[in-house]
Amino acid sequence: MAAQFDASIRYPRVSVEEVPDEGDFPKYSVVTDIHPTAGKPLPGSFKTGWERQKDEETKHGVAPWAPFASADEWEFARYLMKSGLSQGRIDELLHLKMIAGQLQPSFSNKYEFFKKIDALPKGPCFWCETTIITGDVLNAQGERMREEVELWLRDPVECVRELMGKASLQDSMVYRPARVYTGEDRQTRVFEEMWSAEWWWEIQVSHFSLRSFSKFTNLSDLKSGQNELPKGATVAPVILASDKTQLSTFGGDKTAYPVYLTLGNIAKRVRRQPSQRATVLLGYLPVPTLSCCSTTTRQLKGYEVFHVCMARLLQPMVEAGKTGVPIACSDGRKRRVFPLLAAYCADHPEQCLVACCPENRCPKGTIGRDERGGLGLCWGRDVESTLSALEAVRAAQGSTEKRKALDSLKADGIRAVLPPFWANLPHCDIFSSLMPDILHQLHKGVFHAHLVKWCDQMMAPGELDRRFMSMASHPDLRHFAKGVKVEVDIEGSGEALPG
Repeated sequence: MAAQFDASIRYPRVSVEEVPDEGDFPKYSVVTDIHPTAGKPLPGSFKTGWERQKDEETKHGVAPWAPFASADEWEFARYLMKSGLSQGRIDELLHLKMIAGQLQPSFSNKYEFFKKIDALPKGPCFWCETTIITGDVLNAQGERMREEVELWLRDPVECVRELMGKASLQDSMVYRPARVYTGEDRQTRVFEEMWSAEWWWEIQVSHFSLRSFSKFTNLSDLKSGQNELPKGATVAPVILASDKTQLSTFGGDKTAYPVYLTLGNIAKRVRRQPSQRATVLLGYLPVPTLSCCSTTTRQLKGYEVFHVCMARLLQPMVEAGKTGVPIACSDGRKRRVFPLLAAYCADHPEQCLVACCPENRCPKGTIGRDERGGLGLCWGRDVESTLSALEAVRAAQGSTEKRKALDSLKADGIRAVLPPFWANLPHCDIFSSLMPDILHQLHKGVFHAHLVKWCDQMMAPGELDRRFMSMASHPDLRHFAKGVKVEVDIEGSGEALPG
């Protein structure tokens, strides 16, 4: 007999009570002041490279799904590329009787398939350049040993042209900076996008005061007028990111060093989505073994190789940042664009590599090694003084003068890298361009290493773990069934991060 439900009996169950919020969230009207002279389009209307190519294909009667035979074959090829199948699995699939006998695609194996993929329209091309590293270790003939490395790169200006002319990014592309306020009184600023920050607004000013301009560039360039943007100039804030990645540990110890590029003109909600293709691969830096160098010079030589290759990678941005380049934008207008390095995203070791400082010093400030983490005032590093100190090492005459210059560099926490890749980039303050490392510096550094540790010391032993273990499960929250204090990894030690 089926059980009957009695509404008068209180069955044990979880109930949720709706509780009204205490107090209303602040409401304000947004007031936006747009820069009056920035981002002016040139006369006329223009088409982007993709639009011109589409018109050319239509003119010659090329099907939209070319080089594939039909729209169905295009969908099948699209599925193969997005499925995550390896080349071997794709080859097996194409050899199945159902595929080869019934569907009969125009490609019968993986080689023909990827040949058609390579024939699709693509962005700026890659090329490879060879760099020779000369070390201080002598070979059997008494000559200095050398190592040959490869730098894969493409033109960063062409990458900027591709992104600014991309039709899919038209609705999220901004060409002029703005100042956003929470009310008509304009007392409270809102900072949420790169174009709402102060840097872009001040860069657009044609005539800087000495105080504000020295904040972003070299004073020598100010005196010669090299860093004055003309009225109507469109700034393309270039955001770079690099991360040396270990590809394999037991199969040859392969390492890749990619450098990525995106633009601050693109809204961050779009820029951070991989599916929007708003970030492009700029190049691959070499990862040399440096076996031609002794142990005393190997680290510094690694710094020099990085900066030489990055300088070559960003070389087209030097002239383009000074004179500008005409670019057909996705809104159908052409503008004179100045691609300027605005931000560099990297973890702490790479930030020190970019800033030419040891890893036990702050890459953005001049605070001493043993004073980090304290409450003392930390003055930011200055591009002009850093380049002057490096120039003093290069221009030193004699061993005594050079040793004195090197000791001064060491005291200031600067490595003798001559010259750094950012030395000739216009409007570039590399120290203020370094972005915080959210994972290592904020989440693991501030939150886990400090706040979690302090909370654990304030509680009874094991209480912090018990509270995390007693939390109810939720789809949007990670549940720590064993607590958060210690999670042992395969090497015997590790840390768990709440979140």
